[in-house]
Amino acid sequence: MLTIYNRKKVKVALLPTTGQNTQASEVTKTRRLNSDYQLTFMIPMIFDNYKELELEGLIECEGQNYIIKDIKRNRQGLGINALITCKHIMNRLLDIKIPYESAIDESFGADISSLTNIITAATGGVFTFQIMDVFPLKDVYKWGSSNCLKAFQDLVTLYKVEFIPDNYNIKLYNKININNGMQYRIKKNIVEDSYETNTSAICTRITGLAKDSLTIINLPSSYLTADELSRLNAIPGAIVSGIIKVPYLVSQYAAAWSTPDNAYFDSEFEATDIDASDEAGKVLLLEEMRKKLAASEIPDIQISMNAADLWKIDTEEIRPQLGETVYLIDRDLEIDNIQARVMEITEYPFAPDKHTQVTLANFLLRDTNSIIADLHASKDTLDGLLTNKSLNTSRFEASARQALIDINNSKTELIYPPEGGILAQDKNNHLNQVRLTAAGLGISTDGWNTVDAAITANGIAAKVIVGILGDLVQLRANQIVVGDSGEQITDDLLASAANWNGKTTLITSQGVYTGTVQANQVIANSLSAISANLGTITAGTVTGATIETAIAGQRVIMDILGLRTFDSNSKQRISISTSGNYGVSGIDFNDENGNYRGSMFSLASSGLRILSQGDMLIFASGGTLYLRDLIDFTGAVLSGFGTDKVGGLDTALAGKATKNASTSTFTQPNHDHGIDAGTQLMTVGGGYVTWVPSGGFSHSHTQT
Repeated sequence: MLTIYNRKKVKVALLPTTGQNTQASEVTKTRRLNSDYQLTFMIPMIFDNYKELELEGLIECEGQNYIIKDIKRNRQGLGINALITCKHIMNRLLDIKIPYESAIDESFGADISSLTNIITAATGGVFTFQIMDVFPLKDVYKWGSSNCLKAFQDLVTLYKVEFIPDNYNIKLYNKININNGMQYRIKKNIVEDSYETNTSAICTRITGLAKDSLTIINLPSSYLTADELSRLNAIPGAIVSGIIKVPYLVSQYAAAWSTPDNAYFDSEFEATDIDASDEAGKVLLLEEMRKKLAASEIPDIQISMNAADLWKIDTEEIRPQLGETVYLIDRDLEIDNIQARVMEITEYPFAPDKHTQVTLANFLLRDTNSIIADLHASKDTLDGLLTNKSLNTSRFEASARQALIDINNSKTELIYPPEGGILAQDKNNHLNQVRLTAAGLGISTDGWNTVDAAITANGIAAKVIVGILGDLVQLRANQIVVGDSGEQITDDLLASAANWNGKTTLITSQGVYTGTVQANQVIANSLSAISANLGTITAGTVTGATIETAIAGQRVIMDILGLRTFDSNSKQRISISTSGNYGVSGIDFNDENGNYRGSMFSLASSGLRILSQGDMLIFASGGTLYLRDLIDFTGAVLSGFGTDKVGGLDTALAGKATKNASTSTFTQPNHDHGIDAGTQLMTVGGGYVTWVPSGGFSHSHTQT
């Protein structure tokens, strides 16, 4: 999501960057260490939010504010779009001038904070600085006579600062020291990479020139390290009576890089801010020489790569940062755990399908579009050329000399034919030619009798195109063949997928023929005749497929018949089938010979049924078997079920009479219940009955 602010820094709109309501597309962030940060994006002009974009307004992206500096409108067919280019808010420093009274003409032993305080005051406190490391004191000359950005860049150069802008707060470091152990590995997060080693700037003997071209000559050798002293002692006359008599230091790698043509790779630099007229100044110059030599005594390494943004899908993955130290492994390119720093990053933060472009190096990239070069190129040149108010022409002479060398070198291969254009002819084989005309660019290997490849307004014509073509909007071809030599595909190879692996790749209108396909995602309406090790599959619905955990032996199979398990002897043991042994869907069980033994299924009329063909054992090993609710034993024949199988039943029966046992005889004698015999008792209705006493009885019975 991007946020739009107007020139008054008032939030006016949001620009969605993902989903169905996307308005801002192609969002790209480009950052280079100690240079400018840039943000670009596209927006269709039909959106109302486009009208909220105004020059010098702000765009917020991932917490950082950018100034809208350029709006380029473009029509493509029926679509009208605008390309928005923004610079980091730090560029506001360019528009604020250092007050005349705050400029420094000359200051000795100045602390870096004294200069940052002047810049902060000039901006009215809007921009602040955090000094994260300890910086040595420096002598300052002619500083602050321009805008705040120029003053800041001079400060960066003078104190050798690395900085990170965080909106209006700028953090200053000796060296950004971030090391999270991040690795770039081929087959993990490297999509494509290139590796360059360059000795153009290598130096094994360096000379330092201070103000007025003074050097370290006559400095006591006690200021040298033991290694430095040892290397200079090996040179006759370099050290005399404990005094340095040469203006240079020798690298520890001098012997390794020496050639029959030259024992040293010489270089020199000017440090006009150092006054080496006394011993203290010479010591400062010596320290600068050490730093310069350490930075240039090994080849420059530069690695460019497209790196998969794993952090977009896994929050535990590391997102690269400017200045971070990383480790690289791509042994095919002779990159074996090389350590380098992230110097430039081009990111597509809202596009999961686009990879970050990272440039790594062991030196600070030379940036022709640095934060102030385009506005102050001429002034910077003059400042560098003027030394103590005298004009130093060495840079002009070096540039002119190099220009003559380049022109003479070009003449060895470039020809300007009478018919026009430019013809480049191989010095070793004159039949190999490249011709550039207004019609296009052509390449020939037979002296221009035929053209092997050409680039014209109609497109690219070539037998084989090798390399990185970039983002293609549209590719038209009857057949695309990918292989070491662009070999043709024979019919027998097309007919036999088994012979395909390791051959080449063919893309036609009928499909893609290849050995191995690696992809983060494959989307298809239908897949057929697949035989592959698919690894982990995450999918919504798989229809009409047979799934086997193994080809033979112990395995599980799921297909149109159901789910079946097989033991190590390939005998089917359990089946969850669509139509089981009794014609209904259920679970069937087989014995170790694969013979049917029982089923479990349910019917609406009779509920859940468990059937066994043969014996059935219900066994609760070491536990209790519980039966609940009503139990119907109709039609059941029980065996081995005695009274001892029912807890407490024997005890209860022990108190009962046994079968065929006779009770004792009970005799009741004659009795009248206290009423004399013959007594007349009146009844309801006026009659009477006569009381007769009982004659007595005896009673006993037999238990059945």
